[in-house]
Amino acid sequence: MKKKILLCSMFLLFILPVKADTCSVTDKMKFKKMAGFIETTYYPYDEGNEVRFSLIINNVDDFTYYTNKQLTATTGEYGELRFSGLIPGESYTFYFYANSGNCLGTEIYNKTIVLPNYNKFYNDPVCNGKDEFYLCNKWKEHNLSYDEFVKQVNEYKPVEKQNIEINEENVKSFWDILIEIYLKYYFVILIPIIIILISLIIYLRKKDDLLK
Repeated sequence: MKKKILLCSMFLLFILPVKADTCSVTDKMKFKKMAGFIETTYYPYDEGNEVRFSLIINNVDDFTYYTNKQLTATTGEYGELRFSGLIPGESYTFYFYANSGNCLGTEIYNKTIVLPNYNKFYNDPVCNGKDEFYLCNKWKEHNLSYDEFVKQVNEYKPVEKQNIEINEENVKSFWDILIEIYLKYYFVILIPIIIILISLIIYLRKKDDLLK
């Protein structure tokens, strides 16, 4: 009896369909290729006394998404996803899943977006004329209190640009420099030249004597 039950069980294992992962490598690669066209763009805007970011994600028609933050998306005219109210300095991760075919519900791609920090003091009058100072940068992260911020900015001394005027009378040409060097070191230059000339004359005379 036990043998019959065992044989029946083995037979059923062979004839019953076995559920497998239906998202094949080829199907997944197709979706990954489409995911390569996903584009993200963000830009800041004022919301009362605060700065927030809007985010646009394009080319997501073949995907559904999930994000690690509580965000509500609206769909734009061309099918793009639009988010608003994103906080400066925060990171947002989006997971994209295939929404059709054998890969339905399979994660295909993920993207993490890190937004720049906002410096709420950057436009303070104390920064006038000190735009190059890092604490006066609109997107510079710092945890300074306002008083400490003002103190550090006031301690910063801008580098004054020096205007160098070129006096044409002091601009020397190549020949002027060459003559100046000659007049200064002519005795050093002249002696080797004389020695070379004398040696050359002696050599030529000896050569003439040998030919006679």
